[in-house]
Amino acid sequence: MKKLAYYEKRERALGQQFFDTFSEKFFAYNFTNKNSFKGYDGTFLVNEIDPSTFFEIKVRDFPLNTYPDYILEAKKANTLSKITNKGFPVKYMNFFKNENGTYDLIVFDLTYRIQLWREQGIERVIQKKWMNAETFRSRNAKCEKEVIMIAFDQEIDTKFQGFGWYLN
Repeated sequence: MKKLAYYEKRERALGQQFFDTFSEKFFAYNFTNKNSFKGYDGTFLVNEIDPSTFFEIKVRDFPLNTYPDYILEAKKANTLSKITNKGFPVKYMNFFKNENGTYDLIVFDLTYRIQLWREQGIERVIQKKWMNAETFRSRNAKCEKEVIMIAFDQEIDTKFQGFGWYLN
């Protein structure tokens, strides 16, 4: 569990820097309680009137343009889709480590994608890949996991590069 706490700490530290950088764009934000599993990392408001936006954060230890697409576990997508069923927007925030130690970010719009995935049908969206049974453990048995591959789409997603976010 020590390693899981380490990953959560990294996600929160980079998420905090993102929200602080754009504090004028957010009315409020908060992270979930570390000790309770909610299936997401936090929520934010852009104003007092709009509904909360729920977010999930992942920190990648490779540069943003290393791969053409990124992994979202189908189990996590299912959890987040339940939030969209209640009328709330959902974002998937992926931080990527640069060679100089700073991080860039892609904020994926899952609200739009979840609707699209439902229209396409599960058999066309979910793939099976051999991965670590627990992603926060590097020396772990491999297992087959159901995943969804997500590519950046400039029409619905946002990239943030060069802001100098880092981990201590």
